[in-house]
Amino acid sequence: MTDSIYERDYAREMLSAAIRRHTGAGRPADAESDSASEITTLVDHAVEAGCSRTQLIVELANLGARLLAQSAADNTPAHAREIVDHVAC
Repeated sequence: MTDSIYERDYAREMLSAAIRRHTGAGRPADAESDSASEITTLVDHAVEAGCSRTQLIVELANLGARLLAQSAADNTPAHAREIVDHVAC
């Protein structure tokens, strides 16, 4: 089993790819599929390097939570849940 630092690095790269995917105004129509492919490739590389898929998910969730906490004016769990529900729909 690897140290979670590797999973954290891969999770950070996957999150960056997803952010690029969702903020890519003016990009070509196939950019979304390119980003999904980039994320899939990162997952494949992480697994080949010995990373745990479960730990990747945990690290992604932690990074997302930290990002939300730093960007939300009201850091209460209820408000965070409202934001997640809104974004996920």
